[in-house]
Amino acid sequence: AEFALEQLYRYRWEISDWRDAIDAAENVHTPDKYDLIEIFHDIVDDYAVFSAMQQRTSKVINSKIMFLNPDGSENEDIKPFFCNVDGTQKAWFRKWLKIAQDSKYYGFEVAELGAFINGEFRDISLFKSVNKIPEENLLPTKRVIKKNANAGLTLDNSILMDIGKFANWLTPIGDENDLGLLSKATPYVIYKNIFANWRQHAEIFGQPFREGRTDIFDNERVAQMQKMFEEMVSSTYGIFHPDDEIKFIETTKTDAYKIYDQLITRCDHAITKIFLSQTGTTDEKAYVGSAETHERVLDQIVISDRLDLSEYFSNVLIPKLKNLGFIDSALEVSLTWITEENLSLNSWAEIIAKLAPIYEIPPEEITRIFNIEAEEKEVETPAFGGAPDKVGDIMKKTQNFYKKLWRGEKID
Repeated sequence: AEFALEQLYRYRWEISDWRDAIDAAENVHTPDKYDLIEIFHDIVDDYAVFSAMQQRTSKVINSKIMFLNPDGSENEDIKPFFCNVDGTQKAWFRKWLKIAQDSKYYGFEVAELGAFINGEFRDISLFKSVNKIPEENLLPTKRVIKKNANAGLTLDNSILMDIGKFANWLTPIGDENDLGLLSKATPYVIYKNIFANWRQHAEIFGQPFREGRTDIFDNERVAQMQKMFEEMVSSTYGIFHPDDEIKFIETTKTDAYKIYDQLITRCDHAITKIFLSQTGTTDEKAYVGSAETHERVLDQIVISDRLDLSEYFSNVLIPKLKNLGFIDSALEVSLTWITEENLSLNSWAEIIAKLAPIYEIPPEEITRIFNIEAEEKEVETPAFGGAPDKVGDIMKKTQNFYKKLWRGEKID
C-alpha cells in the first residue's frame, strides 16, 4: 500500500496539548490520532522512556522460540520458516515481533507483510520484508488506514484493514481503544521541561555573581570593564583601573538544585513504573533483596507480553500466511518462548551431559530439575585409570528412573 508521508514537527509540548490530542483520538464520530502520535514521536526521545521501552522489548523478544502442535508436542517442520539454523528468529519475523510489541506502547499497530522471495520475506531495495504502517495513518476504532494522515476520512483516502486487496498483507495488532503506555507517560515527560529552568538556574547561580564598580560617567572605562567581564568567562584574570572595584558574590543556598532534581527523579520513577511496573531493574541504588523482587515483577510483565504475542501470532499472522498460501492451510501451531520452565527432561539431560565434562554440577541442581533426591557419590576408578564420573553416574540413574516410570515398571 502507498501512503503520503507526512513531516511530523517537534514542539515544546504542554499538558493542554496532550489533553487536546487525547480528546481528538477518542472522538467517537471523527477520531484522529495525528496530534497524539506527533507528541509520541517527541516523547520516545526522552531517556527514561527510551530506556524502559528498550528493556521491556528486549526482555520479551530476546529468547529462542519454539512452535507447539495442539497436543503440546514441538513442531519442528514449521520452525525453518520463522527461525534461523541456530534457533534465533529470522530478521523478518523478529521485525514483526517488535512491531507487535510496539502495540503496547502506541496502543495499536499494523504490520504489512512485504516481499516474499524463495520461501521467506526479504528486504529487496525499497521493498521491505515487513513494513510498519505509520501510526499517524491509523484509525483503529474504524479499522481504517488513511493514505494521507492529514486528509479527511473519505473513501478515496481509506484502506480497509480487514477487507480488500491489501487485507491479507496487513496484520492489525492491539486494542482499538487503547492509546498505549506512551499516553500515560507523556505528562511526566512534559513535567521534565523543568530541565530548562534548571539550566537557567545554573547559568545565573552556578557561578558567583560579579559586581563591578567604576566611573559610570567615563564611557571608555565602562566599556573596558564590560569587555573584561565578558572575557573572564573563559579567563582567570582581569586588568582594571586602580579606582575600580570587583566583587564576587556567592549564593547562600547550596541545595536549591533539589527542587529540580527531585521532581525530575520522581518523573523518571513514574515513567519506569508505567512501562516496567517497578524501578529496581533500572535503579543503580536498588538493594539485592528488593532488586530480586522487582526482577520477578518484570518477569511477570514479560510473561504477559509473550502471551499476547503468542495470541497475535496464532490469530492474526498465521491466518494471513495461510490465506496467502505461504504455509499449509491445515497447520495448527502456537508460539512459545524457550525458558527453563518449558524445557523437557530430555533437553535438561542433554544440557547437563554436555556441561558435566567441563563443570562440576551440584547434586542439589539435579534434585531441583528432575525432582528426585540426588547425592554425590564417589565412583571407583576403573583398573585402566581415569577420573570418576559423578555426574554421569547420576544422569544414568536418572534416565533409568524415568524410563521405568514411563513404562510403569517397578522402581527399586
